[in-house]
Amino acid sequence: MPARLATRYPINTLVEITFGDDSWLTARVVDHAFPGVWVEAHDGHLWFVIHPSRIRQAGDMPSAAEHDQPNNADVEPDDTLG
Repeated sequence: MPARLATRYPINTLVEITFGDDSWLTARVVDHAFPGVWVEAHDGHLWFVIHPSRIRQAGDMPSAAEHDQPNNADVEPDDTLG
C-alpha cells in the first residue's frame, strides 16, 4: 500500500502539481487534510491534491507508472480561502 500523501509530503515541502496537461506548477505543502494535502502555488492560489499522480517532489521526474495514470478529477481548486 502506498504511503499517504501527508506522510510523503511534510508541511513546507517544495512540490510540483499537475492538472493532467503535462505541465507542472511549483507549490509548497501548507497543510494536511485526509485524504490529501493543501498546497500553495507561487502565485498564492491554494489547491487540494488527493491523487499521487498529480503531485511530486520538486525536481523529480515522473515514472512510467505515474505518467500512465488516468485523468481523473483529483486536484480541486479552493475558491473559499482566497
